[in-house]
Amino acid sequence: MRYTLSITEDLNDRLKNAVFGMVGCEGAAYVVCGVATLTDEIRLLARDIIPVCDEHYLLRQSRRLSIDGRSFVPVAKRAKFEKEAILFVHSHPEDSPHFSNYDDEEDPKLMAFFNARTGQTPHGSLLCLPPDRLKGRIWTTTGWQLIERIRVIGNRFRFFDFDTSKPPLPEFYDRQVRAFGPEIQYLLRRLHVGVVGAGGTGSATVEQLARLGVRVISIFDGKSLATSNVTRVHGATLADAGTPKAVVQETHIKNLGLGTEPYVHSRPITDEDIAKHLRGCDVVFGCTDNHLSRSILTRLALFYLIPVIDMAVKVHSEQQVIRGVWGRVTTLLPGEACLFCHETINPDIIRAETLSVTQREHELAEEYITELATDEPAVITFTTAVAAQAVNELLHRLTGFMGAERTSSEVLLQFHNSRIRTNRMTPKPDCYCQQIQHWGRGDSRNFLGLTW
Repeated sequence: MRYTLSITEDLNDRLKNAVFGMVGCEGAAYVVCGVATLTDEIRLLARDIIPVCDEHYLLRQSRRLSIDGRSFVPVAKRAKFEKEAILFVHSHPEDSPHFSNYDDEEDPKLMAFFNARTGQTPHGSLLCLPPDRLKGRIWTTTGWQLIERIRVIGNRFRFFDFDTSKPPLPEFYDRQVRAFGPEIQYLLRRLHVGVVGAGGTGSATVEQLARLGVRVISIFDGKSLATSNVTRVHGATLADAGTPKAVVQETHIKNLGLGTEPYVHSRPITDEDIAKHLRGCDVVFGCTDNHLSRSILTRLALFYLIPVIDMAVKVHSEQQVIRGVWGRVTTLLPGEACLFCHETINPDIIRAETLSVTQREHELAEEYITELATDEPAVITFTTAVAAQAVNELLHRLTGFMGAERTSSEVLLQFHNSRIRTNRMTPKPDCYCQQIQHWGRGDSRNFLGLTW
């Protein structure tokens, strides 16, 4: 079992302020975390930072600190009530990048206290190293186990990995390495990216991720390829008609021979068991035209601190003449406006999508609902262009190549006007996405707070 940690940029900044507050001395805080338990990973999800109060330091020096029990008792009480994990965090000077012998002696005592007070929820300790490095470990029944990956999610996506091995990069990545450098190529190799929807935008996204060098791609689509899909689905042939779209993509990217590892889910994410597989991703691309699926992805970003890059294409045609073509790429994170805030998804349409065929026909006849859109116009050039913009958003969050001042969370494309604009909408204060008790909640009795 491997352990990882995800934390938002805002919480990470609060953590640094807490532990580096006194120059020349160690500082301490607690990170309380939700927990996601996967088959091969336990993922801690930072929910709050609780600094150690000045009056609770018994000793505070450059290489040692001691804390009064009054500091951690209420933290353990909260964690027991909320079923949270606790990370005890402290800072180290620049020349001490490892846990000290003193840490090794004292930290197990604190872990034993947390286990006794809260149960066997995984607890651990975290080092903050200047200027902006993190290193962590979890206390288990057999001793310490290092946190293998720490994700910091915000305007930039940063990953601190315990395994920093760097095998030789294949020659076919040479041109990309010339653009972004080897470190980004190694990072792409270590990422697990999910793609929900394997149609026009989804297949183009899978194609680009595989060629960029993302090692693990999970593909989610519950539909089979129709003949009318072939003209815009990358890797598809007429002979693939009737084959699950996700399987078409699996075959295609395997045939590329780039070492990509595809994981295929040929049922929709509206199935709870399928949706739970999304928890193992580092980043997810939303390439579905279904409002219910988009609402699930919106909650995934909040509950599991997994960035979702959602995209859509709209072609308006009258009498077979194009009047307008729009594309949208929206990045979903805790603290950013969600798809409900943007009015991209509609609760009434979500309800209509969940009705049985019989019930939907009845409500249509009674004019309680409107007809769901089907067979909308679609053209490969537009779907591929929007997918490319979405993948560029990921590259920017990883590298910052669009500039530090670029903080927008949405890109809007007007192909018919040759225009691209960005925005960062203020979330609606009464929207579900602003209920911070859900941020980093992780696993709970009702997955994502939904009734499945």
